[in-house]
Amino acid sequence: MNDSTPVDPESNDVSRRNFMTKFWSVIIGGFVTLTPLVVGLTFFLDPILRKKKAAEASGGEGSPGEGFLNVISESALPDDGRPVFQQIRKNVVDAWNTYIDQPVGAVYLRKTESGAITAFNSECPHLGCTVSYLESANQYKCPCHDSKFQLDGERTNQIPPRPMDELDVKVDDEGNVWVKFQSYKIGVAEQIPKN
Repeated sequence: MNDSTPVDPESNDVSRRNFMTKFWSVIIGGFVTLTPLVVGLTFFLDPILRKKKAAEASGGEGSPGEGFLNVISESALPDDGRPVFQQIRKNVVDAWNTYIDQPVGAVYLRKTESGAITAFNSECPHLGCTVSYLESANQYKCPCHDSKFQLDGERTNQIPPRPMDELDVKVDDEGNVWVKFQSYKIGVAEQIPKN
């Protein structure tokens, strides 16, 4: 007895075609599925990647460190200790947009008797109004609730919960004054950074 059954060549050809059809269906289906997934992930991750790039480049060329902004030339500050009001401008990045050179706050800069440069955020720590410098009284005053501060930022009355917020300052070799601008929570005794 011969158990050898004849093999049908067409049946072999059909199973090979079925395999190739399934193989290419999986490849094309995977491509069709993954393409929108990758594009969607890229779209949603773009703001995070932009913020990371912006943080890496935030100091700018010649910056003394991350977060420092070039504000003024040292020669523009009077030697007699009078404060100079200076608006702070920088590029602002939100989820998908970059706004170039936007005002984000202001500072008072002054050269002390020792030649050191100090910077104070112009926002009153009481309720956030912009503090003014009164040259006649040689002090800072908040126009909203009469908070008053000495030139060194110390409060002269009990209205504000803390002194003016002092900021880090660096002067580079070319005489440019760099300020690490930061806003702080208002109405509290502790100096707590916003965001």
